[in-house]
Amino acid sequence: MEPVGLAKACTKAFTRVDNPGGYTWRLTPPAVKDSYFEELRKEFAWSPEDELEVKGMWEQKAPKRYSDMMSDYKRKLRASTDEGREMDRPLWMSAKFWTGLQAYWMHEAVQAVSQRARAN
Repeated sequence: MEPVGLAKACTKAFTRVDNPGGYTWRLTPPAVKDSYFEELRKEFAWSPEDELEVKGMWEQKAPKRYSDMMSDYKRKLRASTDEGREMDRPLWMSAKFWTGLQAYWMHEAVQAVSQRARAN
């Protein structure tokens, strides 16, 4: 059974650990993912025999939550651009990461995938 607050704890972990170049979960280095999991330990306590089960829940929830979070920022950025204004970067993101993330989203291949996903 998934603990209450796991999604929120995932988001909190993402904002506490620097992830240069982790524009998607797939691009996030394993060491950073491990750091995210260590941040989860600060929010929850579990017995050693439950470690594998907790890790499994984390491995299911974290990629989805990360994707949702990045998609939300992308959607907000697109809306602000459509309105002719600049979106402030999220406070937890470094300026370098925010600039890189925007450049990644503007890449032709990423745009093509995004357009196909929206059409579906």
